[in-house]
Amino acid sequence: MQSNAKTGLEQAASMWGLCPATWSAAQLLLTAGSNTPAAIYDAEHPLIGLFTLQTGVTRVGALTEDQHISRRQAIEAYTRNGSLAMGFAHEYGSLEAGKRADCAVFDTDILTCPDAALMDAKVLTTYFGGEPVYER
Repeated sequence: MQSNAKTGLEQAASMWGLCPATWSAAQLLLTAGSNTPAAIYDAEHPLIGLFTLQTGVTRVGALTEDQHISRRQAIEAYTRNGSLAMGFAHEYGSLEAGKRADCAVFDTDILTCPDAALMDAKVLTTYFGGEPVYER
């Protein structure tokens, strides 16, 4: 893919696509994943993408000013909504009896912490199919 971007901010913004609040306002199902080039994955900072989706801010600047969504909407985009979009909501996407129980436990409450704290949240344990597969 060729880009005419002159700065890192222009390049990242061109990769972000439609703003999250625009999707929500249009009542479209907003999904997210860790492979977006606008919010590069960093194993030591696994919630950079969530932070960027919620706030519109990346390491190179603000991409989507005035396009904020709630923390809950951002978390649902990474969890429940992805499973809905793929047709796997009966098995994945939320913690309920009878589902696979794939989840991560963080060192902070990601629902209530300040936005900036998402950048430094660390994974303590990861569960896959209800079994621990990673522990810090």
